[in-house]
Amino acid sequence: APGGDWTVHPWAGIVTAIAFLDDGGTLLAATYSDIDDSTALVRLDVGGHAAVVARLGASRSNAESDGRVLSMAHDEARGVVWLAGGFGVATFAVR
Repeated sequence: APGGDWTVHPWAGIVTAIAFLDDGGTLLAATYSDIDDSTALVRLDVGGHAAVVARLGASRSNAESDGRVLSMAHDEARGVVWLAGGFGVATFAVR
């Protein structure tokens, strides 16, 4: 929130995309881990709580795919978040 304090959240991996989910400051971060070639979607609420809400990885049918999210967009009208990356395109409901 404007004028608020920063909170540090340690995490094994790198943030590859973020999106605001509401006007209050709730964030969704895509965090990629080289260790298992997967992305964890982490929801950070305005109270400073972090929770893994989904995980995704490489497509099993395509050996050249990977689990890294390259872009993310919140579609408020449909209540979903769109993700695109080496795995293809994925959609998750926002609740």
